Amino acid sequence: MNLDYNNTASKTFPTLSFQERAQAMIKAIFVDMDDTLIVNAVLYDHARMQLCGYLRNFGLRNDEIMAHNTKVNADLFPAHGYSRERFPLSFEMTLKHFIPNADDDMIKHVRAMAETTFETVAPLKPGTIEAIDLLTSRFPVYMVTQG
Repeated sequence: MNLDYNNTASKTFPTLSFQERAQAMIKAIFVDMDDTLIVNAVLYDHARMQLCGYLRNFGLRNDEIMAHNTKVNADLFPAHGYSRERFPLSFEMTLKHFIPNADDDMIKHVRAMAETTFETVAPLKPGTIEAIDLLTSRFPVYMVTQG
């Protein structure tokens, strides 16, 4: 079905300008936070690269480390969802997969790598402040995130 929203709005609000019609029709704006307003995927990538760097000391290749960690992370998702625990646990499980006799210090070390993702302030994407200022001057704006 092809709807002409501008034409529909013109008939509903015939004396209003396009901007006024848009404001009359839009009740709220919902904006995703992760990698829309802030740059956070890079924080996860950086932590994974740290894990790879650490495990390379044990003769492992980045591709095998990343493949296993990606699988573990996906396997943990049904039980842990977007919880803060899933990512560090995936690092621990990846370590134990490749180094079954990993000691407590090694486990703490790789978990700390993953924890930096949550302890580091993600930078704003360019134009975020201006866009939010413009939107909030006209509409209720809600920021949402899954994590």
